[in-house]
Amino acid sequence: MEILNKVEELSDEVIHKINSSKLKEIDNTALAKSIMRAGEKKEGINAILKENGSDYRISGIDVAMSLPPSISFEVSKIGEGSDD
Repeated sequence: MEILNKVEELSDEVIHKINSSKLKEIDNTALAKSIMRAGEKKEGINAILKENGSDYRISGIDVAMSLPPSISFEVSKIGEGSDD
């Protein structure tokens, strides 16, 4: 449930920033760290997929600063836009 607590914390932070009219000032460092974690997650999952002989890889990441914030992963078959 740790991830749900983090999502709730990030959602509360975004709502607070909207309520204080500071949406333009979303912490760039926090956003950069989220992107780096998503990239690390992508690399780790792709390594597991490769080890298990899967023909699929995570080929893209989308980060949306919405309510709630979200990170989506695009999955592709090797040879169809993947980076492996």
